[in-house]
Amino acid sequence: MPLTAGANDVYDELQGGSQRRSLDLYGGDVEDLEVEETNNYVYATLHSPNGLVVSDDGGVTWSMPSAGSDLGDAHQVEAVQGTSTALATVGTDLYRTKDVGVNWSLVNACDCDQWTMLYSDDDSLLLVPLRNGKIGLSTDLGNTLTQVTVSGVTDDRIIDIKYSASDDVYYALVGQWTDGVVLGTFELYKSTDDGATWATTSKSGFYTELGVDPDDGDTIVLLARGGVTNTAVTEDGGATWAEMATAMPSEDVLGDITFRSDGKMWVGPQYTEDLGDTWVEVGDAATSMDSFLKGNTHYFDDTNSRWWMECGRSMCYSDDDGVTWTDSYDGVLGVTVYDMSITDDKRTIWIAGQGGFIKGPNFKTRLALGLPIN
Repeated sequence: MPLTAGANDVYDELQGGSQRRSLDLYGGDVEDLEVEETNNYVYATLHSPNGLVVSDDGGVTWSMPSAGSDLGDAHQVEAVQGTSTALATVGTDLYRTKDVGVNWSLVNACDCDQWTMLYSDDDSLLLVPLRNGKIGLSTDLGNTLTQVTVSGVTDDRIIDIKYSASDDVYYALVGQWTDGVVLGTFELYKSTDDGATWATTSKSGFYTELGVDPDDGDTIVLLARGGVTNTAVTEDGGATWAEMATAMPSEDVLGDITFRSDGKMWVGPQYTEDLGDTWVEVGDAATSMDSFLKGNTHYFDDTNSRWWMECGRSMCYSDDDGVTWTDSYDGVLGVTVYDMSITDDKRTIWIAGQGGFIKGPNFKTRLALGLPIN
């Protein structure tokens, strides 16, 4: 039943024995993951207000923004390697922490877009897409943003940015996108002068994700979703393109594309070692996991030999190349509750939250998103 149906507000009238306490619903729907590898700081953004969570112990425990914070939905997060600093887009603003997420402060009311953001440690350069279709460039961690034109087309949006460290080239996927609906084709642009100017590659289609091999800038992948245009692959910097040979196991994945030094290319929770001829679904190959792998966002921490991925409850990690996965959510209070119902005997509570169901045997039990339902 809806939460408000037939309910008495215990805060507007006196009821003997009534108590007000948090159910501490642990978990959340993850939008982005980032790791500062030197100190093993893990950052994540959630689809919920104040949805900026940080772990300073490699994911053992998590902390939320400090008491009194009033932040909107968080979207993208980028860590500055070797420091306690990270940047995040929250709502349409740019926020920054200098103390591993204890405090977040508004650094630029930039009218930022929500789909992507990139910080290059090589160039100490921040690239933030703006809702006017331009990219904001910053060399001072967001204090000032220089707006540069990419396509120059009215109402264009930038939905992905990638950097090729091997040849110091930036790429952007640009097109018409409104409220999650693709309105037209997306075109691939590139910059060879640290984002100051952009030129089209003349490659376009109904693409939603961009992948560039950081060790081989000639290898680029444009992910197609929904079967309108097949996923495109080039191994010569865009001189020639081919369609990916085999469909992915999860064809509707709108996930990160990551190239690994071991030759694997990951798209969400699946990978290929031959640019799409064959695919492996990680969930099928794993021998143990606490919930299930979503994988729309992931991070491979090579320094600490840990894989991070979005999963059923929030985040999960693997220390054995994806054989076993452990959920990590202690302290993550990011569940958005849509509805709840209580059994007639008042012993069991069911909660529908963004990302999954919650079942609690009583009101004093610590609850977590995606607990096994039995």
